Amino acid sequence: MRNIGMIQKIKICLVVFLVTFGMTVPCRAASFDTGNADLKNTISQYLCNWAVDGYTSAYKDIAVIADVYSLSTAGSEVTAQALVTVTMTLRDKRVGDIPAVQGMLSVLTLADYDPAVGLSAQIAAAKTELTEQQQACAEAELNDWYEELSEYINEPFSGNLMLTLKGNLISRDRLDASSVKLFVLDGNDLVPAASVLPQPASTRRQDGIDHMNEILQKPRVPETLLRYTYNRLNAAAYADYWTETISAYPYYDTDNWNPNYVAHTGGDCVNYVSQALSEGGLPEDSVWEPESTAWLTLGSQDESFLPYMTEMNYLVDSNYTWANAGALRVFLSAVDHTTPIHIVMITKNDLTTRWYSGHTYDQKQMAYGDQADRLYYKIAGA
Repeated sequence: MRNIGMIQKIKICLVVFLVTFGMTVPCRAASFDTGNADLKNTISQYLCNWAVDGYTSAYKDIAVIADVYSLSTAGSEVTAQALVTVTMTLRDKRVGDIPAVQGMLSVLTLADYDPAVGLSAQIAAAKTELTEQQQACAEAELNDWYEELSEYINEPFSGNLMLTLKGNLISRDRLDASSVKLFVLDGNDLVPAASVLPQPASTRRQDGIDHMNEILQKPRVPETLLRYTYNRLNAAAYADYWTETISAYPYYDTDNWNPNYVAHTGGDCVNYVSQALSEGGLPEDSVWEPESTAWLTLGSQDESFLPYMTEMNYLVDSNYTWANAGALRVFLSAVDHTTPIHIVMITKNDLTTRWYSGHTYDQKQMAYGDQADRLYYKIAGA
């Protein structure tokens, strides 16, 4: 999957080049062919400003493209839908500067951590006392996060938000900013858009403190008997590569899907996630293999995906804050709050914002927040 990662980096570099040398402001509206172009431009600029203001506390070099693809008015009321693409870079200059990482390190009385040295010598120098098991679990957690987060430092990233704006007009092409309500699409749900923006640094630092304390209080037994190796970053790269964000009916495009697998246009979310997990190294077998019930169906039958993955002890419960790239996000029914109805793969978590990719509704690097009726799973050994 290294070639896929390189292609993505080239695409991002081209975007940043165009932003830096081809635009005078950090955001722009997409071009419009029909309809009320002035109002569309007004709304696009509003969304660009919202994104820049919302992300600037944690990111730099922010560039935004807002494509208003649906616009309707009724009297003074306006409703608009837009695909907003944000390109940005973490402000943190090193992994140890990320607030959540700072919180984890503070519990160990460390100012920073060097994975090449290992935890034993570093906590000895800091005179931090840990049991051997605590040390092993803390080191494994830090190594895992440092490996991923180091890829994000000083690297621009592009993610997508599908935003819905509702508000009132002052005139034909002027918004009453005080009336605006903004929502972001999460799966098939509209939720408050502010939920996907970075939390204050103090909140993120406390998250790190709580997480490391939990690890030290309930250290896990090392998984030494795993019969497979799961490369979660390869799985995430696969997921990003074989999808795009589609904002028009039918909300998918099979041209972006891997042609080596059968396309299930009525619901491809589990098929797509299964492919990514297989790419990451989860072993296929006679139950979980292409076109099987466990490969295609989320949870409605005994040998569906979730029951089988649970039976095989592949899934480890996680949460919104700490489910990282290559982990799974499951949507539950808003009616009974227990029935799984959709699944996506988390493809980026820089402990500041979080993003997923999925099928059925084709979505790539979509922002998400901490919403109700969501479950999170890491893969054992990842």
